[in-house]
Amino acid sequence: MRIHGERGLIAPRAAVFEAIQDPAVLLACIPGCEAVERTATGEYRGRIVIRLPGIAGAWALSVRVAEAVPPARCRLDGRIEGASGSVAGHATLELEDEPAGGSRLSYVAQARIEGPLAWLDSALVERLARTILEQGLARLDQEVGRREVSDDPRTDAGDSLADSNEVGVAT
Repeated sequence: MRIHGERGLIAPRAAVFEAIQDPAVLLACIPGCEAVERTATGEYRGRIVIRLPGIAGAWALSVRVAEAVPPARCRLDGRIEGASGSVAGHATLELEDEPAGGSRLSYVAQARIEGPLAWLDSALVERLARTILEQGLARLDQEVGRREVSDDPRTDAGDSLADSNEVGVAT
């Protein structure tokens, strides 16, 4: 499975690059994420709970920053494993500052699906993956934007997204 796309973000690329390596941001932004911890420099483990028919349950997550060129790009290698199978893959994220402010994140991700999960319709799995990715990027944009605002002493940033972290899928 291959997914690619891009998204404009409120914050400059340096802030986004820093945020995607912060366990607290990952916890707030990954849909269904219940826990994430840094186990070593550039390595993370966590737990995701998905409540969708056919793939419901807890999934163990591991992510490693395989290559990083701050603040321009990074390559992430990851794997999730659960009772319904596993997904292993990698993603390359590229960040560019936008002339009018903010940044643009481009991504290319490839994944290999194994176990009973691989029996699901590939179009459904791709739609699910794309939806989870888009939800995560929207949350990242809000979380990094909130952090940027909270760094400005003239403003009050409000609440984090960590309190509303359910997986929802558009059909």
